[in-house]
Amino acid sequence: MLLACVLVGEYFSEKVQRPTFYVRNRMEGERRITELTAVGNDAFQQMYRMEYKSFLKLFTIISPQV
Repeated sequence: MLLACVLVGEYFSEKVQRPTFYVRNRMEGERRITELTAVGNDAFQQMYRMEYKSFLKLFTIISPQV
């Protein structure tokens, strides 16, 4: 058991962190949605991988907690 702990410790100490290139800055939601819908109907779906109608439904569900 001790050997397993030592090996796991070595693995994590040598592991290289991945860059955080996927982290984005917070943006104004309403403005961004307006920009995407102005570009076309598919732009919102390409960006967020859901239809705008589904996004609105999700937003109404989580908005009390946000």
